[in-house]
Amino acid sequence: MKRAEAHELLEEHRKKKIRFFTRLFDVTDDANHRVLESLALSNDAELAAWLAEEADRMEDFLLEMAKVARVGLYHWVEADLKQLLAVLNPDGGADRVWRLNWPDLDKAYGKHGVQLERLPNHGDVKFLRLFANSWKHNPFSPSDDLCAFFGVSTRNEGEHPTLRRLVGIEVALMKRYDISPEEKDPYKLELLLVDRVLAFLRAVVDAAPFEA
Repeated sequence: MKRAEAHELLEEHRKKKIRFFTRLFDVTDDANHRVLESLALSNDAELAAWLAEEADRMEDFLLEMAKVARVGLYHWVEADLKQLLAVLNPDGGADRVWRLNWPDLDKAYGKHGVQLERLPNHGDVKFLRLFANSWKHNPFSPSDDLCAFFGVSTRNEGEHPTLRRLVGIEVALMKRYDISPEEKDPYKLELLLVDRVLAFLRAVVDAAPFEA
């Protein structure tokens, strides 16, 4: 595979992710707006109370879908890295490449002169990897590794330590990506990360020994 072909592959994958996320976000956001509009027009107190509960549940659902999107973004990075590595290692066995974990991927690329941790946007990929691992093992409480990445305390002293972790992570995310607490787009971060991920993968292709 030539370098230009690898870039075309990444761009095609980016377009698919954008189409998928945009469709997903539009559908869920549209449903949320319909609930809010019905609530605003309702003159029935009992119905209004039910719609208010639905609106709260929908907001929680939107936030959970954003987290699922983050997990999907990491698996996109990992899958593309493995696909590119399989091209670089034509005799390495595709099945073996697809079973590699992140440390092994890092070492495999190092053998081709590519230091993943030194590439632009590696921090964003590391965040997604830690988030995906944390969410997989316990979607209700951030892992120690994810907290450490953002400098959030992992001490279990005092009341509601899990809530402190969750709030600490969200505050750190907004600060890292310059997102206002009043931001109305619940998926701004995820769409921003699509571009960050693509920039990282493009840097991998440029650093790897693909045919010119």
